[in-house]
Amino acid sequence: MNNTNNKQKQPGQEYSVVPTKMGKLWLDEAWQYFRAQSRPLMFAILLLVLIWTSAAIPVLGIVITILSPVFAAGVLLGIRAGFYRGNTQINLFAAWNKLEVRNQLILLGVVMMLIGLGISSFAGPELTEFQSAYVNGEASLDDFMRVIAISALGAVVISFCTWLALPEI
Repeated sequence: MNNTNNKQKQPGQEYSVVPTKMGKLWLDEAWQYFRAQSRPLMFAILLLVLIWTSAAIPVLGIVITILSPVFAAGVLLGIRAGFYRGNTQINLFAAWNKLEVRNQLILLGVVMMLIGLGISSFAGPELTEFQSAYVNGEASLDDFMRVIAISALGAVVISFCTWLALPEI
């Protein structure tokens, strides 16, 4: 007896089909939430930007890069909880309490750091070449655009790595 209604769904496959007009409803709800909770949300974003900016400090940067998915997950958990409870309370270490989640987020941070190092190894020589040409007055717009394109590609890859993996973890 082959009954398709009794199929076991695999993890990550739990989904439901909703009408397309739900997208507008979700956007409207998100906008209302943002308007009602704009101060804590802007504070959380500013806090993340400050943390990520401090990643430029040599030794601290490695630690911040590895822990940045933990911080981002804490912000996302606070936003999600605030959306359902009505008050946003951001705790950067909210995802730190569950060992399995913490390990996956740290692994994601290590992967992000390795991807960043790999991309910078491609962009580094291009940037050095551009800086030399600029100092000598031989820099062209094409050289500058090549450096920007490689850096932008790196930023996109790392962003996808972070923001698409976090909800799955």
